[in-house]
Amino acid sequence: MRGLAGLILRERLADIEDLAGRLFDALADPADRPSPPEGFVLIARHVGPAELLDYRPYGVVGLVIEEASPTAHATIIARALGIPLLAGCPGVWEAAQPGEADFVDADRGRLMLRPDAELVSAFHAGRAARGGASLRAHLAAYARDRGVV
Repeated sequence: MRGLAGLILRERLADIEDLAGRLFDALADPADRPSPPEGFVLIARHVGPAELLDYRPYGVVGLVIEEASPTAHATIIARALGIPLLAGCPGVWEAAQPGEADFVDADRGRLMLRPDAELVSAFHAGRAARGGASLRAHLAAYARDRGVV
């Protein structure tokens, strides 16, 4: 079904997969699914709208999705919630490493995996200069299938 020609049909498939995932989660032992750390960047192949809302209490500060478009439901919800978002990023889920901090710069459409110390320092200095306010996210990333990324 992933090979569906139309973007709209592929996006609706993501919604159906979200519902199926929620059903499996409801049937599974809650201990089998680790909780994300408070304040994190969610990195995923795809995210359904309900699932994104489930992560909100944990303080999701950024979202990077491999399979999404500007009209996907999760994309629309992320924008409405003010969550910095990068969508349509093939290969990011495989490239991210567990336990590493990453930067999501939604203003410039960039994801920086494993930033060096100089970049981390510049990020914090820039954030402090803006009084801590930023549309950029920097915290441990979390992939729902693998825990902290």
